Amino acid sequence: MEAEQIRQWKPKLECLLCRFTDCFARKDTRAHLEVYVRGQFSDRAEKSVESIALEARVAPQTLQEFLS
Repeated sequence: MEAEQIRQWKPKLECLLCRFTDCFARKDTRAHLEVYVRGQFSDRAEKSVESIALEARVAPQTLQEFLS
């Protein structure tokens, strides 16, 4: 997926992710869901948690803990 395609999907993605808002007590924790989902939709060859976190400037351990 190219950057422009991702930008076009942003409103729909945000709407989808809003459905999970009540699953997370903290806003900063909730933001990790968007980071991870965006990473999975990206055109990166490497879609590990670590590479997604580094691209989003999030500590890899933080995203790993979120997913666990």
